[in-house]
Amino acid sequence: MNAALLPTTALSPNRSAGLAGAAVRLGRAIELWGVRRASDREDRDALLLLMESRRCAERALAERDETWRASSFGPLC
Repeated sequence: MNAALLPTTALSPNRSAGLAGAAVRLGRAIELWGVRRASDREDRDALLLLMESRRCAERALAERDETWRASSFGPLC
């Protein structure tokens, strides 16, 4: 059974049960977010694709700048 779905009233019958349950659910959500983020950063194929797309963008910008320089007045640049 999922620990996030367990009722907290049986564990803590006082008024802080709702707050304790919310804290547990929030902690679990943060943990899952961290695990997903870590797995995204460790995905080698995704990182390689990102690096290649950045290199492609840098080449395109360099080509654009070179074209702009060639079409303008050389001594003034």
